[in-house]
Amino acid sequence: MKIRNSLIALTLLSTTLNAGENIHRVRKGDTLSQIAHAKIYGPIYGQGGSLESILKLNPLVNDKNLIFSPQSILLPTLGRRGLLLGNKKRKKDVVVQSSAASKVANNDILNELATKDSKKLQLIFGLGFENQTINATNKISQRKSNLTANSPSARIGIAHKTKNGITNQLELELKNADFKNVNDRSVRTNGSSFATIDYRLGKEFNNGNGAHLGAGFSERIFLKNVTETTMDLEKIRVPIVGVGGNLILSESRNTLFGLRARANYLFASLENGVDAQSGYEIKGAVDIQRGRALFSPYMNYQEQDTTLATQNNLAIGLDFNFKI
Repeated sequence: MKIRNSLIALTLLSTTLNAGENIHRVRKGDTLSQIAHAKIYGPIYGQGGSLESILKLNPLVNDKNLIFSPQSILLPTLGRRGLLLGNKKRKKDVVVQSSAASKVANNDILNELATKDSKKLQLIFGLGFENQTINATNKISQRKSNLTANSPSARIGIAHKTKNGITNQLELELKNADFKNVNDRSVRTNGSSFATIDYRLGKEFNNGNGAHLGAGFSERIFLKNVTETTMDLEKIRVPIVGVGGNLILSESRNTLFGLRARANYLFASLENGVDAQSGYEIKGAVDIQRGRALFSPYMNYQEQDTTLATQNNLAIGLDFNFKI
């Protein structure tokens, strides 16, 4: 086994000297995602990411979760600015290598491709759907009110990632919710569309996990008045700040599974006759990423009272995001 591994390493090394590539000697505790993060600038996961490029260059690595010391790993060529150069090629620039590695084009052409494939700036488009339930109790009469709404949503955002893993992301989400009372009271609101603006400053670590801080505002619905036959709801803007993070559970060449959570502090807000007190919000999601597409079933719980009533909201939904 040791002789076979040594021969593989020598084959890769000779190939590398011809192709101008890099060799990483695996040390105890190394993972492919850590190596990709430390050695290569650009997206790690998904189609066209550095992890996929490493696997293409190392066909003898059958399981990306199983590498050993002192195994040698062939890394994609680095350009003058350290960008991932990928596996695209042109006929006149291809260097023929052994069966242990894929074909790689020269630095000048791949530098041009890297600028396109490893964008620092990404646009995010998304759609979503959720079922929302609101439970409110009048503080004086103790009368309970229950509301439900099915809410489609759309979002657009922009994200920028630096070489050291710092991410800035700004996102706008628009949601439509037509609330209905389960006790057949007539519901009156001052609007059915709700906007949320959220800014996140995050950090991605070597293992692909991350943490972020967030701030923005969100339009929320509150109970303003209730009688035997009618309910008046008021939409007001609530400032928010929060902290969150993501944890990668498993990953393959094109698919990633993970968990994501965020806790928000909801500031007090007085608007349109509604005095909303400070509250909190917790959101948990399961992330399923394939290529540039991300599917996220989630659950969101919020508690924020007013001077009139105690109120909590529970939402269960599904988000779909696509990055370009």
